[in-house]
Amino acid sequence: MRRVILLAAFAAICIPAATAQWSDTFDSYAAGSQVVGQGGWEEWGPGAGALVSNAQARTAPNSIDVNGGADLTRQYYGYDSGAWSYKTYQYIPSTMSGTTYFIMLNTYSYPSGPYNWSVQVAFNSTTGNVEANLGSGTAVTVPYVVDAWAPIEVQVYLDQDWCKFF
Repeated sequence: MRRVILLAAFAAICIPAATAQWSDTFDSYAAGSQVVGQGGWEEWGPGAGALVSNAQARTAPNSIDVNGGADLTRQYYGYDSGAWSYKTYQYIPSTMSGTTYFIMLNTYSYPSGPYNWSVQVAFNSTTGNVEANLGSGTAVTVPYVVDAWAPIEVQVYLDQDWCKFF
């Protein structure tokens, strides 16, 4: 049995897009507040939360300013079969340093596992590239967009046990 779990580990600002099954624009949260404990958001480990920010927003007024040691998770339940689409938007400033990740897991148990990654995509500021490991040693490397909101989409096919990343 598979279930979809999102682990968002960003060093940038990220906001999920509004969709039919679940959405969170962060607009109902107070700017400057900790997102952990709101809307089902959790931190991967102690001290890994992130703050709601109105400095940059795809929808007014808020987004999440995920930087430094921020490592957020959001679990979803009841998605055990069928095809699903997960879409979010990420804003990476041209001043970002380091590497930020978008990760989806199919197994997650806080705080010490087990964990199983289905999608891991790195945004490497040294190279300016998105580096996607697609399993079986297949890797895709393409430039990413800076100073603009860029979509991230994962289509998940639970019955076939595979996914597509856009």
